[in-house]
Amino acid sequence: MSNEFRKLLKSQPGVGILIIDIDGLVLFCNKQAKQIDYGDNFNPVGKTIEEIEAPDCFGDASGSQCG
Repeated sequence: MSNEFRKLLKSQPGVGILIIDIDGLVLFCNKQAKQIDYGDNFNPVGKTIEEIEAPDCFGDASGSQCG
């Protein structure tokens, strides 16, 4: 992780950040994002976003999505 990115994270302590790759794999989740979205006891890193969130929220052939 670049020094600039680390400085940004430290300067915004209340911001939840979740970074995923192009395939939907969670690469990074800071403490705030864990607390806001998942609770302290769940670590989404290494899982795909589809595994974490409801699969039907990512749309289907009809284009429906959760709102």
